[in-house]
Amino acid sequence: PQRTLALNVDSSLCLAKECARVGAKLIYISTEYVFDGGLKSGQYPPYLPDAQPMPVNLYGESKLGGEKAVLSVAGASAVVVRIPVLYAYDCHDLGESASLVMAKSLLCKSKSPTTVDHWGERFPTLVDDISEILRLIMDAMMRENNPIGAGGAGTDADANDGRIRRIHISSTEQCTKYELVQIMAEIVGVDASHV
Repeated sequence: PQRTLALNVDSSLCLAKECARVGAKLIYISTEYVFDGGLKSGQYPPYLPDAQPMPVNLYGESKLGGEKAVLSVAGASAVVVRIPVLYAYDCHDLGESASLVMAKSLLCKSKSPTTVDHWGERFPTLVDDISEILRLIMDAMMRENNPIGAGGAGTDADANDGRIRRIHISSTEQCTKYELVQIMAEIVGVDASHV
């Protein structure tokens, strides 16, 4: 837990302070794990940037802490970009993303019964699309009078100066974890009837 907090909160705060000191722009990559998936809140994805965060695990809590830390730095031109589950076409290892971890588990020899949820909606998004949108966000941040980034407000999204502080990037295609496992099984050519 301490290493997770050090990485996602403390180092992010340090980075935001340094960016403010040198006048650099900062895009903080966060996650939809800052939300509960509807478990307690009844609020289901897709989420709007102003949706109320409610993380249910340490990772989500630490990423939300990082968001708050980055946006709290006076003089930092920072924006939080929340992304969902990612996938890519050219991974070298099936452990490189959450969606591919499912494919990896399907390829293991064990066919013991496995349970995954069939209610939580996910929006797997291609890494290439994320990188293109991040480039567009940075281009906008570099323009004079840009609408993106904290711009030195020294507060998080509650500041009312009209600047965009949080952006959600996501595919429009959705599926449950069960449906994602079935898709991965088809792609890697294995049976998923035990799921």
